This record gives sequence, structure tokens and C-alpha cells, in this order.
Amino acid sequence: MDSRVPVVVLTGLDRLDLDSAALAIQCDLPGSVLLRVEIDEEAGAVRRVASDLTGVIEDEATPLEHPCLSCAMREVILPAMIALAEAGRWSAIVVELPVAAEPLPLVVGITGLLRDEGAAVPLRLANVIAVIGSDVDESVFGQADLTDVGLGLSEDDQRSYAEVFVAQVELADTIVVVGSRPTQLDLDLLHHLHREGAGVVLGTGRLEGRELVRAEHHADASRAFVDPRRRRRPAHAVDDATMVTVELASWKPFHPQRLLDRLRDLAEGEMRGRGAMWLPGRPDAAIAWEAIGGRLSLGGVGDWDGAQRASRWVVTCCPEIADRVTRAFRTALLTDQEMLTARTSWAGRPDGFEQWLGDASSSAA
Repeated sequence: MDSRVPVVVLTGLDRLDLDSAALAIQCDLPGSVLLRVEIDEEAGAVRRVASDLTGVIEDEATPLEHPCLSCAMREVILPAMIALAEAGRWSAIVVELPVAAEPLPLVVGITGLLRDEGAAVPLRLANVIAVIGSDVDESVFGQADLTDVGLGLSEDDQRSYAEVFVAQVELADTIVVVGSRPTQLDLDLLHHLHREGAGVVLGTGRLEGRELVRAEHHADASRAFVDPRRRRRPAHAVDDATMVTVELASWKPFHPQRLLDRLRDLAEGEMRGRGAMWLPGRPDAAIAWEAIGGRLSLGGVGDWDGAQRASRWVVTCCPEIADRVTRAFRTALLTDQEMLTARTSWAGRPDGFEQWLGDASSSAA
């Protein structure tokens, strides 16, 4: 029998919805403890409050000493979870992350700790839950920034609402839809976004605490799904006349100038796109591509880490936009003739992507 204490992680973009989900789980698991985490930017601290059904157990603030907010939270949460597990008083730990926090840094921290320390760590990650509103279409395709709606973790938080919404949904084992009943269009879009095996629950009242803690978060599968180098079309996504998910793939790199000329076609409109690509002057560099909410993000993610080098994008949108993106993708690739001299033609040359990727000569093979 596994004696480790199961951990359930809650993420979301609405404080009341998060609190409602946390309370529902805690009431269903009366032997659990809730660890609620907040960022107090004015005080420059991470505040954590641990409580069970008897009341508050601890209320502590730790100064923000790390320039990365996600890293600072992880450094506070991990020791707090271990201490709660080692106390031996609770059968489960429910972690409620701050509004708009992305779960990946904490998931990486927990799984890394388990990998390095093994049986010495008295806990296991059971479930990552995304608590979302019913208007999935607006959440994914809207163009509001977090700061526009008062949800930024800091004054200089430049993330969009859609970016965080999708990051929470894609990593989740369980997605809880709160508020009014979602339309079929919203549910269909949600199924295009979540990973294989994730469950969708309508309402916090339908959360089954015992089922949540009996589960096991599969870190390798979830991280592969959000890794742009390993991005694939979800097998359960069903295309129709209003929404499709297409996977565009080629072993070839893009022609830098043709790609620059088509960036608008590859990002504009209501779409969610993610993947990786390569350029002929940077053959060993994996370049992440992400489009959401009318924004395009490009950035290096290191080498290919064992993944096949390829230009591969997965795009969710309406069929008309999918056709436009497909044409732009294919015409921006190097031709067979250009591939014959690609490495010598582009090695060390400026390619126009320096503002995103740095000097091309430093990335050349």
C-alpha cells in the first residue's frame, strides 16, 4: 500500500471559483489539508495559509527573494508540502495556486524531487486541476492581457489571459467548468485543447475527492504534450464545420525571409497554435512557435532533447484560418532545390530572427 500523501493542485483565473473548488474537495476529503498560496506584491512576499476543517493551522509570509515569481512560489510550496506530509495528520494535501499562476513550474519541481529523492519524499502528485469558466471560446480567442483584467501576478506581467488559460487547461488531469452550462461549441473547443485522458467535470459539486486522490499525474505524458518539440494533434479532437485541429509537419526548415513575410498569416485571427521549427542557419536550435489571442511568440528552447528535428505545428481554429495557415506553412519551407545548399548558404548569416533568437552564428552547427 502506498503510504505517500497524495497532492492535488488547483489552478484557475477566478478567485471565487478556485475557492469554491477547494472547499468542495476539502469537504469531500475531511482528512485533507488546504495549502493556499498568494503573491503579495506590495509586501514583496509569498503568503501561504494552511487550513483544514478545524481552522487555520499556519499563516506565513516568505520574502520574495527570487526574480522569477514561479520559482519563488515553488521554493515556498515544496518545503511546505513536505512538512505537512511529514506531520502525519492529513490524508491528502490540496494546493490552491494564486490566480493566473501556471502549474508547470510546480509540477516540474514535484516530479524532479520525486525523481531525485524517491521514497524519501512522503508525497505524490495525484491530480492537477484547471478550474475554468464556461465561456471557453472567449477565454481562448480573446485578446485581453492579464493586467487589463486585474489578474497580473505583478505590474509587469505581460502574459495574455488566453495564454494562461490554455497553459492551465493543457497540463490538467481534470478540468472543472463552473458557472452556466457551457455550449456545445465551448465543450468541443475544450476537447481540441486538453490532452489525452483528461477529464471534464461540469460544476464543482460533481468533483469526487476520493477519485481525485486515487489518480496519478503522469508527468512524462503531460510535459510531452506541452513541449513544443513533441507537440502532436490530440487524437480525441473531432473536426467539424466550425472548428478543426490540423498538424502541419515537415522535416525541412523554413526559408527565413519567406517565413518573416508570412508571420501575419501564421498568427492573425482566432487560433491556438503551438509547435517547434528550425532554420537552416540554426540546425541544432529548436525554436518554439506559439500563436494565441492574436499574438505570436517565438523563442529558442535549447536543442531537440531527443525529439526528431522537424518543423511541426498544431493549430486549432476555424477551417478558413486553417487553410490560410497551411498555405503559409508550406510555401515558407525550403524547396528541395534550396535544401541542397541550405547549410552552406545560411551558416553564420543573419536571418532576420535575431530579435527573437540572438545571433545566428552562435546557433550554427
